[in-house]
Amino acid sequence: MAAVEEATQIKRKAEEAPALEPAAKESKVVPPPAAEVLEETETDAADLKGAKIATAVGFNTADTTLNLVPTLGGKVLTCLTDGGIQYFLTGARANTGVKTGRYVVEYKVLEVLSPSEGWQRTPMNVNPRQLLKVGFSTKESSLLLGDGKDQVFFDSLGMFWSEGTSKLVSVKLTRDMVISLVLNLEKGSENCNTVSIFVDGKRTAKPMPIPEAMQGKTLYPHLSFRNLTMQVNFGPTLMKPLPFKCHMLSQAVKPQTEQHPEVKPKDGKYEVVFPVGFPDEGTFTFVDAWLQENPGYFELSDRKVIEWGQASGLIPLKSGPKAPTNDKPIIAFNSSANEDFSIKRVLNAIASVVPRNYVVMEVKQNLIPADRKELLKRFSLPCFKKVAVVAMGEPGKDFKEKEHAKMLKLKQDRENATFALQQAEKKRQKEIKKFEAAKAKAAAEAAAAAAAPAEGDSKPDEEMKDGEEKKEGEEKKEDEEKKDMEVDEEKKEEEEEEPQEPPTAELTDEEKQRWFCPLALPDIAPIIADRSFTQFSIPSTEEGFDDVKYTWQPEAKAKAYLKGKLTLKKKICRMVDLIPGESFQTTLKEAQKALAEMREKQAAWKAANPTAEEDASAEEVGEIENIHDVGEGVPLYKAFKTEDWSLLLLRYEMFLLYNSFKKDVKDDEHPGIHESNLVYYYTKYFRKHINPVWFGAEKIGEVLALISDTVEMESEMLKIKVDEDTELKQFVLKTEGSRRKRERAQAAGDETKKLTIDPYFLGQPVAAPAVISAPPPVGQKGASRPPMSYHHHHHQRWQPVGAKGGKPYYGGGKGQWKW
Repeated sequence: MAAVEEATQIKRKAEEAPALEPAAKESKVVPPPAAEVLEETETDAADLKGAKIATAVGFNTADTTLNLVPTLGGKVLTCLTDGGIQYFLTGARANTGVKTGRYVVEYKVLEVLSPSEGWQRTPMNVNPRQLLKVGFSTKESSLLLGDGKDQVFFDSLGMFWSEGTSKLVSVKLTRDMVISLVLNLEKGSENCNTVSIFVDGKRTAKPMPIPEAMQGKTLYPHLSFRNLTMQVNFGPTLMKPLPFKCHMLSQAVKPQTEQHPEVKPKDGKYEVVFPVGFPDEGTFTFVDAWLQENPGYFELSDRKVIEWGQASGLIPLKSGPKAPTNDKPIIAFNSSANEDFSIKRVLNAIASVVPRNYVVMEVKQNLIPADRKELLKRFSLPCFKKVAVVAMGEPGKDFKEKEHAKMLKLKQDRENATFALQQAEKKRQKEIKKFEAAKAKAAAEAAAAAAAPAEGDSKPDEEMKDGEEKKEGEEKKEDEEKKDMEVDEEKKEEEEEEPQEPPTAELTDEEKQRWFCPLALPDIAPIIADRSFTQFSIPSTEEGFDDVKYTWQPEAKAKAYLKGKLTLKKKICRMVDLIPGESFQTTLKEAQKALAEMREKQAAWKAANPTAEEDASAEEVGEIENIHDVGEGVPLYKAFKTEDWSLLLLRYEMFLLYNSFKKDVKDDEHPGIHESNLVYYYTKYFRKHINPVWFGAEKIGEVLALISDTVEMESEMLKIKVDEDTELKQFVLKTEGSRRKRERAQAAGDETKKLTIDPYFLGQPVAAPAVISAPPPVGQKGASRPPMSYHHHHHQRWQPVGAKGGKPYYGGGKGQWKW
């Protein structure tokens, strides 16, 4: 009866005590029936033998999360409750673990916190808002209970968690209760390898078994909580006595425990490590491996914020954006604290004043000097030592082997998926074949039944009867032979069936030469990388670093590797922020004016000489002093047609583009314009489009072949064949010389030299307005219109070709070509 009364009192106290969660959100979990009698099976502990532990039991800074606020020498623990961090669990693991024996640890909820988001913030849907988890874990497990393996614990809802599964075993844990956990690793004991929970000195659950995977390992007291203030008692005196004698952890002896005293740096400075690596080349893999070798470091990164939130029970928004990059994944939890980056600001503020070892994991920012300068400012206190760790170039053998193993696994997974699809398709085809065969057989039987004589028909004579019997016998024999053949075919198909195991994947020689496994997501968004890669550099002590360490390659090789990567990226990446310089604008306007004047002079000469025949001279074009008057007022370009004016314009534009780009990039080491980016830079500089189709070509390289006397593609890079100070006059001479050669070839019967260029190239506006529709270029089938420029207003419109004298007309825009 006494046991029943005690159980009833515990139940009543649990019901009357204030819950950790507001009443409106109170869990529906109910405690075990009060009538259940929990027989005590623990016995009094024997006196301890051996030397007492030397280090006081407590919490090392490295074994706590960043939002923990310890007071009174670690006896009272609370957590931060502002900027969205109140939704994140706080974790702390003791510095003393139990290898054998039986010990007790006590906890008490001193305060239940209910932080407010404020009227401008959106609260996050977290349930329960206050949460407590107390238990034991191994040294290598996560700092948050419930995140990973090698952990056993009770939570404030009365659930016992082990190996990822939970079971209702106890009463709710509420404020002012003294919660005692007894860890029994005493060999020979009835409850060996169990953990028990007591509330106010009374057992509330049977001894719960420790998973087999954790048995034989050193187990450490561990607690995680949210929006609470906790008291932790490691001894020597119990706050609430137990029904049996049990030693507290602070009374433990060395043979039964394992201790990890707080290791403080010899020079009093904690390391702040800045990993530096090239994007998409194993930076995060390197950091993960480095942290395994150096477990005392806390990583500051966006990815760890997300992992921390998920381990705290926060569920990412299903409709929210997915992580676009590894370096800057989107923190998609339902709270305005994510939108204004309050969580990151709080963590950065704490890290700057809490002395401990950190890893600042920022791929882009750690590569750019200006960003590194801002990061270093956060750790300006004298207790911090700033160290850059450079992982660049060819990694070590172990790293490459791990990367190859990941590549092989990805390849094998693809093989498995393909094989499964193939097997499913074969099975489907086999079922279809069986169905078709059954359908054909049923149709044949129906036809035979329809052809059989009816019951009322007259009996055939003896000869017919004998013939039918003979026929039936032959049909029966044929059916049997057919069935035997079908069985043989099925057996043959089964014998010829491919093995039921997918093919084994192997890496090719080319894949074995790779150093890094391809990533599902890039480290940096391509557009961000293209804009910032020219600023990438390796840190130096002059920037404020106390030390720069090189892991994969020495300093000289690492710098040479980065230089080579940047040169390659400069070759193929677009400089989206590049702005054409003033010199280009001035030169372009002068050329536009000169070309317009030349066309006017040609038109005037033709008007004055309407009967003049076109020049079919076979003479080469020599040095001509005045191209506007080669004699008797005749301009050199009198015979220019649309094709010639187009090639003259193209020659000068490519010449001007090459020289202006070289000036505007302001980088002597930049290799120039790559063939894949030529159209992009052409549009950026001249604010109009160029389409190879207009020149009867498929690729831009074929277009440049038409002006091979001026430019060429050398190793896929644009190169000019003239001096940088060449005047427009020289391009007119080249165009006239090219025209004469083409005319001579055509006169000799070479039709391949005939050239047709769409007039739209010559007459298109300088800047295409942003409108809904546009006329297609003249003579081009299915050609796409040039890209519209956002610099022009929406009221500017296209008009059909021919609306203004048969020429393309741009209504309202400035700077158009006037021919």
